[in-house]
Amino acid sequence: MLKKIVGITCISLMLISCGSKEATIEPETDTLKASTPEEIPFSLKEALTVLDQGSVLLRTYYSYENLPTTTEETITFLEEIFTENYINNIILGGGNLKEVNGEWSLAYEGSEFLEATFYFDTMTNPIFEKVNETTATVSDEKGDGLYAPHKEVITLILEDGSWKIDDLVWEY
Repeated sequence: MLKKIVGITCISLMLISCGSKEATIEPETDTLKASTPEEIPFSLKEALTVLDQGSVLLRTYYSYENLPTTTEETITFLEEIFTENYINNIILGGGNLKEVNGEWSLAYEGSEFLEATFYFDTMTNPIFEKVNETTATVSDEKGDGLYAPHKEVITLILEDGSWKIDDLVWEY
């Protein structure tokens, strides 16, 4: 019996380690939640975890079969990782979506997203700065490619005991 349990555990670990990035990202919200800002040890590692979770959530949202959705449904879907500020200004207000009769859908199906409306999943040299107990930024330089070279600056804030993505700026 013990050999069977050990075998199943080994197979499970191999499958997890060989799976896609989406399958291996586990929410670490327990370590990022606390009752006071001083209790939260927020670092680059934790910030990158939040950004990874945000990327996965946005890919799910944009490929969601039930789009179009209402503003309220969008906020409910994304509010675990993103603030209402980010949702309203970057996601809904960024130009990639359009609102028709109170429902949101992709504005330009099949096209690339507009500049400064998303952050790249891969960061080559991220710079972390904890501005204060409730605000931090992660920035990264992006080189040649489909979009002009720029620096992405992502602001995270502590809201309701969790770190969330609040703003995104592309600096040229």
